[in-house]
Amino acid sequence: MARLTEIRDASKRPGFPEALENALLADLRGSARQGINSRISLCVDAAQGQLGAGLEATTSYGWLHVNMLWVAAGCRRAGQGRALLEHAHALARDRGCHASWLDTSSAAARVFYERCGYDVFASLKNDPGQEPAEHTRWFLRCSLV
Repeated sequence: MARLTEIRDASKRPGFPEALENALLADLRGSARQGINSRISLCVDAAQGQLGAGLEATTSYGWLHVNMLWVAAGCRRAGQGRALLEHAHALARDRGCHASWLDTSSAAARVFYERCGYDVFASLKNDPGQEPAEHTRWFLRCSLV
């Protein structure tokens, strides 16, 4: 076995996150059935081709994990976020997913996700004196079946 020697900063190494993810997934495939393990990348363009909204997610083990969902301030409350989420849910169902999960530290986003059928199943809250003060991260999930 090769000996690991030096820990380096890989943040500027081209393609590092993808290479790391591919190596991890290759190992996992050897030990457990995952279903379709893939990425979902969706966008809505605004005027002049600028990004108006987008969603990044992955599927594995029958779950959709929504990594990021963002809608530009001027495009909010027009149904774009819900449409992106519903589209991702449909793609995930086609790939054999039974449920979805995500996390957020935005109270407004939490309300949005709850309106889209998600329920909080866990949270992490900073203790008094920890920065940022009063910070909470909520973990939510919903059924896709």
